[in-house]
Amino acid sequence: MSLKRFNNSKLTEFLAVDNPGFTYPITGAYDRLGRQLVVYARGNLNRLNYRIAVAKPFYINNPNTGSGITERSNNNMAVKGYFSWQFFDKENDFLPYMTMNNLGRAKLFNIGAGFYQHSDAMTEKWNKEEKVSDISLWAVDAFLDMPLGNNGAITSFLGYCNYDFGKDYLRSMGKMNVSTMDGAIALGQGSGNSEWEIGTGKIVRGEMGYLILKRG
Repeated sequence: MSLKRFNNSKLTEFLAVDNPGFTYPITGAYDRLGRQLVVYARGNLNRLNYRIAVAKPFYINNPNTGSGITERSNNNMAVKGYFSWQFFDKENDFLPYMTMNNLGRAKLFNIGAGFYQHSDAMTEKWNKEEKVSDISLWAVDAFLDMPLGNNGAITSFLGYCNYDFGKDYLRSMGKMNVSTMDGAIALGQGSGNSEWEIGTGKIVRGEMGYLILKRG
């Protein structure tokens, strides 16, 4: 789920819910700048918001990994989707992205679940023998964005991710990395601000922000 920030000149302090790198688990491996060629459908059935796509992933190169398992070029389609139940107000779905907060303009409590499945997308070689495996990802989350009686607002997010790229897979990312260091002499996770962010395993993340309006 990609999130968007809002600015407001009346704010004196706002701790916003942020968007960590592991929420883009295939970025830099099977997409181009976060994009894939897809057939995409989205909409609402009562309070159920749905987004589902069948994608033809791109293959750019092998990203920096800390294990013997790497991405595998293939022509298989990937299937992905996200579904959320909106208990109070409905989120604005004009854009394909969710808003990170509404600054007290809406009363939101949503519970969602998503998945990504790409068959035969990973490879691991031992003694010239190749073991091929799938990318199987799923997650559940809860989002609360609620105005408060003192003209403030609270925004919070709790998510659980279960990622399977194959045994011991680990990949680094470097956001807006300007380093020109030779990768051969860099640390294992890569040069500059690169850090281990994506891999096989389970992740729990929670965040909370509080809005304080200017007084006087």
